Amino acid sequence: MTLQDTVTTSAALVPHAVDDQQSSPRGSFALAGLVTATSTYLLVGALTMEIPKTASPPGPLFFPTIVIGLGYALGLALLVQGMRARRGGAVAPGGADAVTTQDEAPVRRWRSLLLAVGTLVAFVLLLDPVGWVIAGTLLFWGLATALGNRRPVFDLAVALIMSSIIQLVFSAGLGLYLPVGVMGAF
Repeated sequence: MTLQDTVTTSAALVPHAVDDQQSSPRGSFALAGLVTATSTYLLVGALTMEIPKTASPPGPLFFPTIVIGLGYALGLALLVQGMRARRGGAVAPGGADAVTTQDEAPVRRWRSLLLAVGTLVAFVLLLDPVGWVIAGTLLFWGLATALGNRRPVFDLAVALIMSSIIQLVFSAGLGLYLPVGVMGAF
């Protein structure tokens, strides 16, 4: 029995089975547009930023330039993914056996979207009171969970390490201080 026969047999067992290969590439196009628009907004902000003459290398444009470049690269990758899906050459992100019912897929997508939006709102509300390290940890952990990672303790550890590294890079490397919140009491 080949892999395609297995998928076909599995799809026959689940009523109204749908896989990501048959879904519309509109999501990739919409996300590519959103990422590109955000990168363009950041680019305009970076180009109009007033840089003090006392700024030393790498300067305040170093990280924004990296983020803008990565944003445009991600937008292009999403556009290519959407074009490949439209032609039928895309592979389902969960593999060939990622078959879900039509009822489950939208619920899972909405749950992930709401978790991501809730995480961003919580980050904005908690940044000043609790500081970057804690709020950034919760941001990275919440987004990893929203994107499908299911190892909460490992994700939390990685999020804490990343948040701490970013705090150190900004404060020690660039002289830009992120909010310390309750961590300033220690």
